[in-house]
Amino acid sequence: MIVNCVNIDKMIVNKNIKRYNETGRLDKQYIRSLSYDAIDVINQNKYKLDTKLVEEYIKEEKEYLQESYDHWYEYNYYRCKFLNTNL
Repeated sequence: MIVNCVNIDKMIVNKNIKRYNETGRLDKQYIRSLSYDAIDVINQNKYKLDTKLVEEYIKEEKEYLQESYDHWYEYNYYRCKFLNTNL
């Protein structure tokens, strides 16, 4: 039950950002595979990351989402929040 209440993706991004600050290595592919509810953590820590890398990720992901066909029954709160995020 605890796993359902905890945002695992946010925890993963936090750990990846911490590792990036310590080692300079970031698992970009893995972060891209996470759900859109991790965008809050990326936004909060954008100054700890390579700004160009974050902007590139956001731009590519937004372009992909805007091009994909979206039915009303596919609505996702975090995806909508991601599209409306100004980074």
